[in-house]
Amino acid sequence: MNLRKLQKVNAERAIEWHTPAHTEWTGGDWGNAMAGEAGEACNVIKKLRRMECGLKPDDPVMEAELRGELAEELADTLLYLLLVAEHYAIDMTIATRYKFNKVSEREGFAQRI
Repeated sequence: MNLRKLQKVNAERAIEWHTPAHTEWTGGDWGNAMAGEAGEACNVIKKLRRMECGLKPDDPVMEAELRGELAEELADTLLYLLLVAEHYAIDMTIATRYKFNKVSEREGFAQRI
């Protein structure tokens, strides 16, 4: 999957989604939605951590369900992140490459994208 293509098609869908209600979201609206999804992901991570620490019984079925929920919440977070970026005209492919390479260079790591 191409991140730039995902960003554009996600933005197109958001326009379609919001058109019937004639509501245009602000950067703050998109950011709040992204934060909400990240919070939901963190709640699932908390539940998984309880299982890892033995605070909840080992239950492979429940763990698999939680991992599935986490995958969905992380995807929701990513999709809203891309809408925040689109709102502010930021190409996340370029921004991600730049930031990854900047940190690798600063920390002396060989990995570059």
